[in-house]
Amino acid sequence: LTYFKTGEEAIKMTTDWQRVDPNRDYTHRFSLDKLNPETKYTVTIEARKSGSVHPTAILHGGFTTAARKDKIQKVTFTVATCTKFNTRDAGKRGYQIFDSMLTVNPSFFVHAGDNVYYDHFQPFATHIDLARYFWNRTYSLSYTRTFLQSVPAYFMKDDHDSWDNDSWPTMTSRMGAFTYEDGRKVYDEQVPMSD
Repeated sequence: LTYFKTGEEAIKMTTDWQRVDPNRDYTHRFSLDKLNPETKYTVTIEARKSGSVHPTAILHGGFTTAARKDKIQKVTFTVATCTKFNTRDAGKRGYQIFDSMLTVNPSFFVHAGDNVYYDHFQPFATHIDLARYFWNRTYSLSYTRTFLQSVPAYFMKDDHDSWDNDSWPTMTSRMGAFTYEDGRKVYDEQVPMSD
């Protein structure tokens, strides 16, 4: 991962290459430290196969940091919730709302939970690989992907993206081998948060 203040590419920070684990859906959480407030950053993420020197995938994006905590700042933010895959209103592009939200140039975005639905339509996420597939298909939609490449996001977890409807850890479920703890694990892979 490479990042720099937009317009100051000569002063860039680049992390070391990180090995990703197929048992964590090839995900990795990068922590970016010492960012300046109210600053636009450009980010490039590269991926390559083990043993290769050249990247096989490159993704460009960016974000703007918040003001200092002691400064009042006008912000515009957007919120969405309940992104059931079968409610897409833009076909293979996904949800029109993500394209529309870009037009207000939001400072940040909040997804208020139910990012995916493991339990609403057959097949249910009855094993961890199918749960990961639900995340991959939803967050590979072009409107969603384009939006999140340039807007910082805060994700909340709710019941359907945790496990089953109105679920709790000791509940019996129709989710087969996929457990409540599996649901927590997948969420933490897909939406990494700091301590």
